[in-house]
Amino acid sequence: MVKHTLTLRALSNSPNSTFPQIRFVPDKLDPEELLLSIWVKLKERILEDNDMVLALNVPSRKRSFDNLDSTTLIWQFGLTSNDTARFLSIIKCLKLMLIQLTCEKSKHTTVRDVFYQGVDVFQSQRTCKLYLQLIGSSLSLSLQRDLRIFPSQKGLMYGECKELGLSYCNDPILIPFSSDPIELETKQTIIVLEKEAVFKSFCNYLKSMYKLQGYINPNVIVLTGKGFPDTLTRSFLSSIANNASRILGFVDSDVYGLRICNQYAQVCQISLEGAFLLDFSNGWFDVTDREIQILLNFLKELTKIEYISRTENKKWHRELTRGLILLKRAEMNKGSHARAS
Repeated sequence: MVKHTLTLRALSNSPNSTFPQIRFVPDKLDPEELLLSIWVKLKERILEDNDMVLALNVPSRKRSFDNLDSTTLIWQFGLTSNDTARFLSIIKCLKLMLIQLTCEKSKHTTVRDVFYQGVDVFQSQRTCKLYLQLIGSSLSLSLQRDLRIFPSQKGLMYGECKELGLSYCNDPILIPFSSDPIELETKQTIIVLEKEAVFKSFCNYLKSMYKLQGYINPNVIVLTGKGFPDTLTRSFLSSIANNASRILGFVDSDVYGLRICNQYAQVCQISLEGAFLLDFSNGWFDVTDREIQILLNFLKELTKIEYISRTENKKWHRELTRGLILLKRAEMNKGSHARAS
């Protein structure tokens, strides 16, 4: 009989429900106090043996996923296993957020680490990320700045810069966790490379030159996002962009390479310096029908982009147009080997 009662209660899943809600709303409290206050309410509701209904606000760009409304109610006892899984995921996220905030202030964690602390509840990293963002947006908290939860590190960097812990004597290091602007003593030339293979080859060259000659221009930082850059890589590049004398981008001469360059251009003033199609004529590859359609769509998009200069826009447009006319594309590493042969 009790089970039937709980099921009937779950049918009334609307903001006007008579059951008290535990609302996730912004407050002037600091993040730890805010999360703790919600946790105390949850504890009190359990001790009172009352049903729990969690009310969260969903940002518009997330509403299409998992059938969530702009304000969603998540019930402790839902009609389906999905409803229960949602409730458990929110509780688990809240607990792990609190644990993170009670750690040392300098300690960071990643969405991936959070997921593996509750893999049996979340089932997938995508679900874990969704509910972390859901709680964060409902409480107007930044996962990175307020909760110190960052995306997994993917990008790499190399060079000579003591503020960033870089040295030509050492190996490349992962892009660090950072959400604030970074001040460097001297202006840096930042070289952004699309591919990890090209990045490693270039870093090995710089290290060899340093060991042989004992000196290379120290004001150079080499960076790669290993293809399409993740949020952390773009955020880091944005944080050091003000300290850059120039930012040079080297990507494949195809629609994918230019879309990758576009990802960086959204956070800094990057200059496309290669690869250029006509410079790699011995390393051309055919463009597929699917790539032609993607290329045409990106050409249309390029006419509306306002965050790159007219000079850069023309350069990008030229490369795309050449690829469309010749039905060819060029890759940095393949083309260079072809020319050498």
